[in-house]
Amino acid sequence: MVNADIFNRCMENELYSCCCYFEHLGGNCKGLTNILSLPGSHFDGQFPNASTVQHIVQREKILFYTALALIAVGISGHRVSLVSFRNEQLSNTNDSKPKLSELVFPFIVSTIGGICTYKKSGPQGKSPLTTMCRVFAASASNISQPLPLDGERFYKKDNFEFLSRTRYLRCLDKAAIIIPDISLEEEEKNRWRLCTIQEVEETKSFLRVVPVWMTFLVCGIVASFANTYFQEQANHMDNRVGKLHVPPIMFLMLQKWMETISEAMYIKGFRQTRQERKKLGLGVAMISSVLCCITAARVEMRRLSVIRRNGLVNKPDDDIPMSIFWLLFQLLLLAMTNSFIRQVTYDFSQYDTSEPFSDYSKYFAEGMNGVGFMCGPILVERVGKVSEKGGKTNWFQHTLNGSRLDKYYWVMAVLCSVNLLVCIFVVFTYNTRPVPADREESSTPEESIS
Repeated sequence: MVNADIFNRCMENELYSCCCYFEHLGGNCKGLTNILSLPGSHFDGQFPNASTVQHIVQREKILFYTALALIAVGISGHRVSLVSFRNEQLSNTNDSKPKLSELVFPFIVSTIGGICTYKKSGPQGKSPLTTMCRVFAASASNISQPLPLDGERFYKKDNFEFLSRTRYLRCLDKAAIIIPDISLEEEEKNRWRLCTIQEVEETKSFLRVVPVWMTFLVCGIVASFANTYFQEQANHMDNRVGKLHVPPIMFLMLQKWMETISEAMYIKGFRQTRQERKKLGLGVAMISSVLCCITAARVEMRRLSVIRRNGLVNKPDDDIPMSIFWLLFQLLLLAMTNSFIRQVTYDFSQYDTSEPFSDYSKYFAEGMNGVGFMCGPILVERVGKVSEKGGKTNWFQHTLNGSRLDKYYWVMAVLCSVNLLVCIFVVFTYNTRPVPADREESSTPEESIS
């Protein structure tokens, strides 16, 4: 995002993202090759011995976490630059040049050869990231200056729409102080020593929503359950409905449908409280994440009880006589969490962040959710280490039947409850910013669904 925003080189950013994807795949393939090449692997009829596994486990951890970081960089690069890059190539701003790039897309094999024909655009306007850095630098350089009692000593331009000064983060107001001993013309020459009060307030509008986005970290960990533990549980449960068999992959599709319905519920249910619905939606999302973990823990306790009663602890490949539809409740709660988080992200970015920082706010929120996905494996490892202290058995074994996933879900329920309390504190100390009339009228929350 930084590369695309500062240099506005969407094509280069896309190439970097693709390289990160390839490195991620290469790291996973290398790790899989090392495992398959173990002497005495389970593909030879027996499991690898402990000393051999211990020899490579540290190296495989490094490959795994490196691959996670690379895939995160690749995804973020594509999310930020792909739409802009497509619009650049299909724009009609210059009809005199032949659009050779349009001839490249139908031929996948010729994509690399078409790189030289892509349109390259230079920087357009000032970067919000640069503005934020300038505000930090200017406020640091004027740290010894006292805040003026009136607004006459604050630097502002007549051609900018003026945002009223806010009382939070007043230390950043020093970036717009006009020093009496130095002429205004001399101060204007150094952009890193003086900023307009407009730029300061724009930076504040972004920083004030950062605590809200930080609460999305735990929600990201919970959201990762759908493609990991929930799916693994569903693979060996009874998927029959009469004479029909429902494939477990259908539950992922069902989750997406539930998210669409939940988004419609958010829009229709909170339409009368446009300014406050983002707070209500955030609270509902956090409560849903807590209930999702509690429900998942209760369902897993029942599943383990069925496994022990039927003697399936050491038979991980056998089907469990328990309906797959027991997982429906936790998927519904997870879908509500994910959909409400997306809508809350849209509302906060659209109505509580200044226009130059709207995209940054949205990407930062999505980034915190993605960091939660990446923190999932790290949290599992740390919880497993803690669970085996005192000579106890690790909660996470080689098979799901021998693991105590229910205890991990309870830990996540406690973590989500703490996150809910933090969210309540953040919301109650959060002051709603007045919405500009043009943004209120020109934007509707339905746009975020598409």
